[in-house]
Amino acid sequence: MSKQETKEKEYDVCLLLEGTYPFVSGGVSTWIHNLIKGMPELTFTAVCILASSKEKAEYRYEVPENFVDPQIVYLHDPIEMKRSMFGGISKDNIERLRRFHYRLDRNDLKMMKEMVELFRENKFLFQN
Repeated sequence: MSKQETKEKEYDVCLLLEGTYPFVSGGVSTWIHNLIKGMPELTFTAVCILASSKEKAEYRYEVPENFVDPQIVYLHDPIEMKRSMFGGISKDNIERLRRFHYRLDRNDLKMMKEMVELFRENKFLFQN
C-alpha cells in the first residue's frame, strides 16, 4: 500500500499498544482482541510499540477483519536522518524557541502569543 493510500484511509478507532496485541498473547492482548471482535461494525487500527526490529514480530492472534493497517514503531531502533531536522529553522527562531522553553519551565507565558504566531507562519517546520 502506498503512503498516499494510507493517508486517505479512515478508521473508527486507533489503539496505542505497547508490547501487546497482536504480538503478545494473554492478559491485555486477550482483552483487546475480544474488544475488536465484539465490535465488528467499527474499523480498528493500531500503533504498535515494540522494543526492537531485531526481535520477531509475529502475530499471536488471528486478527479480525476489522483490525487493519497496524503501524509498528520500534522504540530502540536508530532513526536515520538525511540532514539536521532543524536545518530549515533560522538561528533567531531557534533562540526564540529556547527562550520560550526556558520561560515555560518557570510558568512564564509572556511569549505564548509570539510562539503561536511563529508556528502559524510555519517558521518551525522540521525537515528530515
